[in-house]
Amino acid sequence: MDPLRNGGKATALAQRANELDRGNPIILRTLAAAYAETGKFKEAIETAQSALSLAVAQGNTRLSNTLEAQIKLHQAGLPMRDESQIKP
Repeated sequence: MDPLRNGGKATALAQRANELDRGNPIILRTLAAAYAETGKFKEAIETAQSALSLAVAQGNTRLSNTLEAQIKLHQAGLPMRDESQIKP
């Protein structure tokens, strides 16, 4: 286990950020990653899908592609540890 990772704290911080800035797909992406880090893959997938919907609505193709890859990772039961996991 990586001593620098704290999924519980990351989840709490991302939830708070989401409360302060609802509808931000980047914050939702971060929250999804935090959920996955703590093994809450159902929540991670649902949150990443919400972020994807927002990114698509905003026309943010790059973020949409990243979120699609992140969702696949979480569907496989894996947390997102670094960007190399979701790059084509």
